[in-house]
Amino acid sequence: MADAIELLHSSGGWEFKNNYFGHFDPRTGLKPPDDSGTVDSVLAEYSLSVGRLARYPMRFSGNGPDVVVTLFGMYNSVTSDTQTGKRIKYGAELVYTPLDVLALGFRGDFVQPNLSDKNESFAVLSPKVILRTSFLANERVQFQYSRYVLGSKAYPAFPFNRIDDGDKDVFMISASMWW
Repeated sequence: MADAIELLHSSGGWEFKNNYFGHFDPRTGLKPPDDSGTVDSVLAEYSLSVGRLARYPMRFSGNGPDVVVTLFGMYNSVTSDTQTGKRIKYGAELVYTPLDVLALGFRGDFVQPNLSDKNESFAVLSPKVILRTSFLANERVQFQYSRYVLGSKAYPAFPFNRIDDGDKDVFMISASMWW
């Protein structure tokens, strides 16, 4: 699988293999066998536009102030010849759009990469500011801060797993356009 394709939070086949079927652990020196297996996943997402609900039965295209609440979750069951595991990720996002050029948001993610060991769990809390040219713009600039709350055994993922302690504070600036 090419690196341009992202599958279940993995960029390319090599990262997918390392994320789901094991990788060298520099803390223990263990290297799992180079095996493959199956990943069965269930994903769900639900978004509710308060602006659309408040204007019902009139149609609302998003061209006005709004609050959007999104709930999401993903469950994975991983099976191979040498290991099995279950993992879960879920969270919520709230985006308030008071002005055509400004939206404010907050997202919370909870990740448990190993349901057998809660110490590997972590949470990510992310407030953000979104700037654009209008309510229905095809471009945006986003400023986001993320705070990672790490369990005692939560380490950066491969290929950064040699780092003992991940950065708990991350700032991101992104720009996107679509048509």
